[in-house]
Amino acid sequence: SNQTGLDFIDKDLDAGELGGIVTWQTPVDTSQLVHYRVFLLDNTGNRSQIGVDLPPNVQTATVAADQPAASTAAAVFAKSSLFEQTIPASVEISDIESVATDLQFEDLDLDTDQFGGVMNFSEPADATQVAAYSLYFAAADLSGRQAVHSDVPGTAELTATTSDNIDRAHFEVFLVYTKSTFVEQSTPAAAVLNDTQAAVSNISFVDKAAATMSLHVITSTRWLVEDLDVGELGGTLTWASEGDDFAVQDYLVYVVQNAGRSLVGTSPVGSNQLAIDHNFSLPPTQEIHIYTRSRLFESTTPQVHNISDTDASVSNVQFLDEDLDKFELAGPVVWTEPADAAQVTHYRVYFATSAVGTGRSQLGQDVPAGTNTAYVPDNFQSLSVSHILLQLALRGRVIGEDLQSHFSPPVRVHAWKLDPCSTELYSQATSSEC
Repeated sequence: SNQTGLDFIDKDLDAGELGGIVTWQTPVDTSQLVHYRVFLLDNTGNRSQIGVDLPPNVQTATVAADQPAASTAAAVFAKSSLFEQTIPASVEISDIESVATDLQFEDLDLDTDQFGGVMNFSEPADATQVAAYSLYFAAADLSGRQAVHSDVPGTAELTATTSDNIDRAHFEVFLVYTKSTFVEQSTPAAAVLNDTQAAVSNISFVDKAAATMSLHVITSTRWLVEDLDVGELGGTLTWASEGDDFAVQDYLVYVVQNAGRSLVGTSPVGSNQLAIDHNFSLPPTQEIHIYTRSRLFESTTPQVHNISDTDASVSNVQFLDEDLDKFELAGPVVWTEPADAAQVTHYRVYFATSAVGTGRSQLGQDVPAGTNTAYVPDNFQSLSVSHILLQLALRGRVIGEDLQSHFSPPVRVHAWKLDPCSTELYSQATSSEC
C-alpha cells in the first residue's frame, strides 16, 4: 500500500520554524490498511510523530506552527493490523522565511505625543506564501500591541493609513507581521515610531479694521452725529513656525463662535501669515485659534491668541456754519480723535450727496493724525451736498478707490437730507421743489 502525492509546504513564515499541513492521496489498495502514521525526519534518521495514528479515510496531518526547523522531511507510513510500512512515502521540507522590509512610518498627526499617518513597507524576498500583512503599534519589547489597520492583502499596494490621535505613551515601534493561510508569523519586522510635532508660536495680530466713519448731516447751522463703530477686526495675523515644517501642508485659522469655531482662512506653509478682511466681526471669545494641517490630518490642539480689538472710532463730530449766506458753507469740521489712535495715520473728510458716500468729493488734503480739524472754505456751495463723512486711514492698510465700501451703513441719519430751498430737513420719502 503506497501513498502518493505527498506534499508539505512550510507556512510558518519565521526563520527556523515549521508549520503547515502534510497531505497525501489514498493508495489504490487499502484492503490491509488500518492506520497512517505521519513523522518529521531529520538528517540523522531521528523521527517524531505528528499527532496520533490516523484512520484510512484521513489524508492530512497538521504540523503545528513554531516547530523547530531541524526536520528535513515529512514521511507517511501505512500500517496494517500487524506491521508498519518499512519504506514510507516522504517529501523534503524547506524552511520558508518571509519578513517585510523597508518599513517606514510617516507621522502626519502634528500634535505632540500623538501618532497617525502612513505606513509603507516592501514585500519579503520570498513572498510566495504571504497571504496578508498584519500591522500593529507596540512597546519596544513588542508587548501591548494594538492593531492600527485591517490586514493588507499580499497582492495589494503595501501601504496603509492609520487613524490620528493615537497616544504615543503606549507605543514606540510599529510592526509588520507576514501572514500565510495557516498562521501569522511570531517575529515581525519592526521600526521605531518618530513623533512629528508642528505648531506655531509668536503669534501677532494688530487690529487695523477700526476705520469707522462718523456721519454729519449738513443743515446749515444745525448738526447731527451718528457714531458707526461696528466692532470689526482687520489686519494681518502673523506667527512663527515651530517643529517639523516638512510635514505641514498649511495652517488653518479659526475664531470661536457661540455655536462652535468658524474658519477665517488658510495659509500655506512658509507664508506664516494671514490677511484678515477689515469687516470681519469680532468673535465673542476674542480668541484666534491656529491649527497645523498635514496632507491627512488637522492638529487636535491649536495655538490660541487673544485678540485685542483696536477701537479707533472718532466721536463728537461737529460742523458750525460760519457763512451766513443761504446755500453757502464755511467753517471748521472738528472731531474728537480715538482713544487708541496708535494705528491711525490720517483722516479724510468728504462731502457727499448721501450717507453712504454717493457723489463724494474730498475736502482739502488728508488731515494727519494728531489733528482734529478740517476747514470748509468761504462761499462753499451747499446745494450739491447733503452730508459730511469722516474716514480714518490706518497704518499698513491701503484705502481703495471704492471708499464707499469702507463706510458702515448709517442707522438713522441717512434718511434725512438738506432741503435745498431752506435750512430745514425733510425726509427722503417726500420731495420738494423751489
